[in-house]
Amino acid sequence: MYRVMIVDDMPIFRRQIKRLPLWGNSTGFEIVDEASDGLEALQKLRNQSLDLLISDIRMPILDGLELLKCVQKENLVPCVVFLSDYGEFGLAKEAIHHGIFDYLLKPVDERLLAALLSRVQKHLESLEARDAEVNLLKTRLAETVSPYYPNGQIREIIESLTSQRAKASELFQDMIRKTYLALDLDVFKTRAILEKSCQEICSKLVESLDWLPHFLNNRDLMLFDYETEMHVDLSDQDAFETLFRIVKIRFEKLVEILNILDPWDQGHTLIRKIKEFILTHCEAVASQEEIAKEFYLTKNYIAETFRRETGITLGDYITKVKLYRALELMADSALKTYEIAELLGYSDEYFYKLFRRQFGMTPSQYRQKNTRKLSG
Repeated sequence: MYRVMIVDDMPIFRRQIKRLPLWGNSTGFEIVDEASDGLEALQKLRNQSLDLLISDIRMPILDGLELLKCVQKENLVPCVVFLSDYGEFGLAKEAIHHGIFDYLLKPVDERLLAALLSRVQKHLESLEARDAEVNLLKTRLAETVSPYYPNGQIREIIESLTSQRAKASELFQDMIRKTYLALDLDVFKTRAILEKSCQEICSKLVESLDWLPHFLNNRDLMLFDYETEMHVDLSDQDAFETLFRIVKIRFEKLVEILNILDPWDQGHTLIRKIKEFILTHCEAVASQEEIAKEFYLTKNYIAETFRRETGITLGDYITKVKLYRALELMADSALKTYEIAELLGYSDEYFYKLFRRQFGMTPSQYRQKNTRKLSG
């Protein structure tokens, strides 16, 4: 059964669609969830697997087009259909060029929806067949290259990332190039090993540092993903260098975040535990008093010990952690700057001041800069 979500800020339209006698065994589609705006839908989509999203275009907080951008960026659902009024007909047609499957006019006609569901089913079946074929090819390729899998080097990289990181990037790059040479410069086989290696490295790292996903999005955290494959033509003569450069940049970003925030480089047990607590609860931690209560110690003792062992004040460290969490939250266009500030326990004005002091630019300038990077 294919799983469907309905998104519309008008309950009457959601009810009208749900009451149509099309859901269930007769079509193979069932409505499993609904939302009243794009932001609510986005939050729900991130926590479940769905096959079809039927969404209004004009909604408060986050409209259909913004929701579509987030869905495509995070690869959350394979098929999106828009609902539109007659006055939005041109907007709906334009949305097709941005990747929606189709659109329906409101109120939804039962026969038109039935025909659309039939076409969606064929589309989803073709995607499933393609994915099955790709997975089969990947499995066969993995079996072919398994004797070349760099188990020892992967262990070294993981150990380096969770302790002394001076050689982590060098070890990672060396692993990729040696694998490429061992496979007689076969970029297809190298890609297969690289994908599996990156997955193992990141999986083991998150097991050790469960706070890490708060500061890196899934794409950067996994190092190698579907989007990487889509942007690299493996038949091109420079394919290996392109692939190498993309993964190298992501790995260096991972190391940079670890060097800035990770407590593992400290030998003092209390300091390590304090840092782990702040990193894990970065949105909730509001003051040094809260941390003192957590560890049953006085505020002055914790503050002085932290400053002596790290060279920075506890308050400055809390601020730094929150601001780096803000960078990751800003990658989600569904959250406004003032919402991020509030989530982290700051007023909008104070957050603006702290952000500019830390990163040398305003939150809006940061977003514009990173939007250009993504689009370029």
